[in-house]
Amino acid sequence: MQQLIIGAALLIAGLIINLIYGKMQQSGADTDVLDIRELSFRVKEGSAGVFTVQAPLQADHPEASPIGDKLNAYFETRILALEDDGRQREIYSMRSNEFPYLQDASGEEKLWVDIPSFGDAAELFPSHMETVEQGTPEAEKVQKLTDYQPGTGFQGYRLLEGCIQPGQPVALCGKVERSSGRLTVTGGALKNSFFTYHEPEQKGRQTTTLQNKIMMAVAAVAVIAGLILLLLKLLG
Repeated sequence: MQQLIIGAALLIAGLIINLIYGKMQQSGADTDVLDIRELSFRVKEGSAGVFTVQAPLQADHPEASPIGDKLNAYFETRILALEDDGRQREIYSMRSNEFPYLQDASGEEKLWVDIPSFGDAAELFPSHMETVEQGTPEAEKVQKLTDYQPGTGFQGYRLLEGCIQPGQPVALCGKVERSSGRLTVTGGALKNSFFTYHEPEQKGRQTTTLQNKIMMAVAAVAVIAGLILLLLKLLG
């Protein structure tokens, strides 16, 4: 009787572990870093999923930012006024007019990226993070962009800008879907979404992959051991 209980328990435990692993896969727990070719193969028309992708960022029409002179695949610019009461008031903001895309090589499929949807999880290269005083050439450039009128005690402008230049490799994790043949990715409300110009954290991914393999091995051993014990009990 005891052998029967142990066998059934092992079998049930193995099936439960397998079910948990399946749920993790469906929720995007697979942390393999894909290029666009691999992603294109996995995401068919009308389907969607959570993936981690790495490829160069490009744009059909690279743009220079309002306070820079280099062409960017994507940029976001903010200008703050430093007022006499210690407040920092946003007086200007702008981002690229078009969505950029990831592409392994020219002429291959594109993954269009909605960077604003990643919110605070989007990490751009900091091209500007400085304060400029009134009367400088930089301040004069700012004054041409905004109607802001400094008051007494004005302490200057704070320039904040992040950008990605064409061809810069980026990594992201988001919801990828294909509609009308077009691949798009968004961050939205996904808990683990990110967009960065840094290299993906390979160590963490390798650890997660190893944990997944261990989980599947334990599940398989439990199921096999449970079946053997049940068969031995029934045949005995």
